[in-house]
Amino acid sequence: MKSLKSLIFSLTLVAGNALASVAFVGVENSKYAIAGFRPGENVGVALMHSLWIQDASQYVRLGPFYRFRINDNVSGQYSVFYGTTYERSYYDYGADLYLNALFFNRLIELDGRFRPQYDSDLKFNYGYEFVGKISGWKEIAVFGGIKNIPEYRKSEDRFLAGMSFSVKNLSVSPEISIPTNLKTQYTRIHVNFLYELSF
Repeated sequence: MKSLKSLIFSLTLVAGNALASVAFVGVENSKYAIAGFRPGENVGVALMHSLWIQDASQYVRLGPFYRFRINDNVSGQYSVFYGTTYERSYYDYGADLYLNALFFNRLIELDGRFRPQYDSDLKFNYGYEFVGKISGWKEIAVFGGIKNIPEYRKSEDRFLAGMSFSVKNLSVSPEISIPTNLKTQYTRIHVNFLYELSF
């Protein structure tokens, strides 16, 4: 009887994880395609691949992640990753810690990201990103912040601003990125989006 109860309990856990499984696809910085799978509530794996050929090469990155929740208003994610070009002309690896805090019934949202990263050519970089978001409507928010996490490969100090639109399982965030020295000729416009499918 004890073994039967253990079996039923184990099957219930497996079924619960299966029901909570999430697959996702998207685009980051208008440059990288991302795809991943989360078999349960917390643990998953993500794959990133360059959309365009640059310097006759393509880039691919893979890494597991762990999502956590401190309380109803503070959550985050920790991940590690390794990436390389197909020709192994360079490689990089690192870790990423992301924190999200909600205030005033989700009207204001603060995001922080810290990313120590090693590049085989550019060596170590300690990246950061701080973003504030105001959600005046349920599906629409405006945001702005500062970062030096590489948008492509090289670390740059940049301001960012944009809007995010969220409808059910789809979120889209067009943004503009400007160097902190205000050299506007190096302004970039990106579109980020993510679609999640639960099953």
